[in-house]
Amino acid sequence: MPVKKKATKKLKIAKAAKQKNSAKFSSEEILKIEHDKRLAMWAGIVFTMVIIVTAWIFNFKNNIEIIADDYSTSQNKELGEIFIEFSEAAKQVQEELVELKQADETIQQPEEDNGLENKLEELKKISELENFLSELNKELNSVND
Repeated sequence: MPVKKKATKKLKIAKAAKQKNSAKFSSEEILKIEHDKRLAMWAGIVFTMVIIVTAWIFNFKNNIEIIADDYSTSQNKELGEIFIEFSEAAKQVQEELVELKQADETIQQPEEDNGLENKLEELKKISELENFLSELNKELNSVND
């Protein structure tokens, strides 16, 4: 119980001192003092946060570098080999694709030549049929005359 009495006594004394001090200052001065207190408080908070964030960023950067070094030296060798093999396989597939395209073009060219030959044969047959029809027409005309 004596602790509470001392604490309440101190609070009463602080309140009384505040009232005496407030009597000495005008309301504008009190508002200015309160504004300065808040400004000092926020400046302290911002400064502390900047220090914390800066320390966190440097720590984060160092952790990332350490992790990257670990992966690049030991664990990442297999991944690097896989990546190299994949790159080689992709190059080989591209080369084979180019070869297939060239082969396809060479195969298509004779077909186009065959297509032209077929058209030429069809034109010959058509001309033969026209000749046959013209002779038949002449014979019919001669029979009718």
